[in-house]
Amino acid sequence: MDAQRPKQPFGSHAFEPGSECVGLLYNRPSTCVVAQFARLVDPQIPVKDLYYRRSSSSDYIKVPKDDRIRSYCDPVSCRSRPYVLFNVVQWDKAGAGFDWVSISRLSLPDGAIAKLIDSDGLKLPNGCIRGWVNSILDVNDDGTVVTCRLALEFATQPQCSKVEYAIRDLDLITGEHTVLASLPGVFV
Repeated sequence: MDAQRPKQPFGSHAFEPGSECVGLLYNRPSTCVVAQFARLVDPQIPVKDLYYRRSSSSDYIKVPKDDRIRSYCDPVSCRSRPYVLFNVVQWDKAGAGFDWVSISRLSLPDGAIAKLIDSDGLKLPNGCIRGWVNSILDVNDDGTVVTCRLALEFATQPQCSKVEYAIRDLDLITGEHTVLASLPGVFV
């Protein structure tokens, strides 16, 4: 018997064709389930999308995006607020790499999106030429401070630079950050 796969994942009209569920979150204050799905928009460009629903419903709603090669990554749920925070990254057209756009917030259950901080709001130390949030690891109860893997790039010579990675607490209101642990590389 040759079973055909449905064109829409899980038989739903909300999920994009070719999507695969990669994670679930539950936000208690809103009683909402948040699902993260991954899919390829082009052969070299994987993106992650977010969907949400009330726990009493089975119908998911897709969180809208400005661009099809934008990805919603590292979602974390606030314990005392109806918020899910996530990292927004933008792939280049060739799919060779991506740039950090912002940390944004999804308000539940209305689905409103707010950009909380981007590179303009990030406070950089002296000598630092740019910084970005590589990934979000945790969020405080009210959604004002994220624990994240933060990268800071420093010029070393003309046309040369070095990047320092650390786990940091990042205040989303002030853009200030404090080191919790230095990392020898991006992944460790």
